[in-house]
Order: sequence, then structure tokens, then C-alpha cells
Amino acid sequence: MKKILLYFSIKYDGEWAKIYEALNKKEQVNEKLMEEYYTEYKGKYVSIVENNYPDLLKEITRPPFVLFYKGDENLLSKKIVWPFGTLLEKEYIPSINESISNLEKIHSIITGFSNAFENKVLAESVEPIIVVKDSGIFSKLIIGEEVENQLLKSGGLIISEYPGEVLPTQVNWLDSNRVKVGLSSGLFLINSTKDKELFKTISLSLHENKEVYCLRNPFIDEENHNDTLIEKGAIGVQDIHAEMEGI
Repeated sequence: MKKILLYFSIKYDGEWAKIYEALNKKEQVNEKLMEEYYTEYKGKYVSIVENNYPDLLKEITRPPFVLFYKGDENLLSKKIVWPFGTLLEKEYIPSINESISNLEKIHSIITGFSNAFENKVLAESVEPIIVVKDSGIFSKLIIGEEVENQLLKSGGLIISEYPGEVLPTQVNWLDSNRVKVGLSSGLFLINSTKDKELFKTISLSLHENKEVYCLRNPFIDEENHNDTLIEKGAIGVQDIHAEMEGI
């Protein structure tokens, strides 16, 4: 089954719906090509039928059939949190930097490459970090080889459900968010605005039964809607060490 999952993942560029349809309809497999993929693929990967596939991902609505990765997969066994937000103006930078520093002292951080806020998280993190790509595992379009190598050298992990050099798309970024949500204990909003994509991310987290944590607004700020989200049911966090350590 591992060979078949790898075959369809490569054939359909990691697109979950197409892989699912092929499996559901028992699409004919090109045996020769399947063997070539299996014997010639040089990267690391794990399929959903293997014991070392992350248990947390099996619980989400559409778990990737195959995860391609580089780096230290042991990071997946640690407590993981996904820090996110929408405000990057200079007055918010101190709060963002402090939050990232505090979070990674007690959790592994998971993030992405293709969103401006996530790029800030990636730039500020000093501990080994998990990065979910919304492009092929070998793609260098969004992030250069030098940065990627440095991330891996520092003990980080890069994962993707997309093989080879699949190009990044907005759809892929939204899809990759379900992997971040699935692997984490919850979404941690450092700040927030009335943003369409953010609401999709919050909805995804709730759909997958993950908590949404919000850093309490450190000062009176009408742009930052974290306190409003807390009033609506998100978990408010004032002291990251005291309130997040056991999560």
C-alpha cells in the first residue's frame, strides 16, 4: 500500500482530492512506473499506513496520504503550537518578538513559508522549528536553498504533502494550514484583525477541535481584535509561560 500511495501522490502532485478519487475508484496502477517511483525517489517520506506517521494528523478531516520531509522528524513528537497574526506594523513588532521567544521556550513552533506573518515567525525563531511548505518538498521558489539549509542545520524540520517541485498556490497554502492545525495543540494568535483568511484559519482550527489561544491585547488598540475573539470564546493568554506550559 505504501508504494501505491507514493505512486498516486507523485502522479497527482499531492492533491488530496485527486488521490482520494483514484483510490476510491480503484484506478489502474502503472506497475512499472510505480516501481520506478518507489526505487528512485531519493527523499524522505512517510505514508499514512506506516507506524511512524503522526497520530495527530490521522485525526484531521483530510490527512495527507504521504508526507514528504527533510530534517529532524523527532520534532513531531514534541508539543507544537502554531503562532499566527495579521498585524506586522512596527508598533506590533516588540509584542510579536516577545511572544515567539516565550512560546518556543515551552513548545516547538510550526509555521509556513508563504505568508508575511509566518515569515516573521520564521525569521525570529532561534529554536528548531517545523515548517510546512505549500509547494513541493524540493521547490526553491519561495525560499532559497541557503535559508532552507540553515533551517535544517539548526535542527529544524521541513514537511510537505507535495512532492518534487510542485508550485505554490493560494489553495495549497490554505490546504497546508490543516497540516499545521493537525500537528499542533492549537492556534496561537499574537494579534488579529477582521481578515478573511484569518477567519478561515480560525474556522479550520475549530472544525478540527483545536483550541484558539489569543494573547490579550497588551494595550488599548482598536486594530487588534484579540480581546473580541476572547469574548467570543477564544482562550485568553496573559502570561505565556504560566498559562501555556501545560498545554
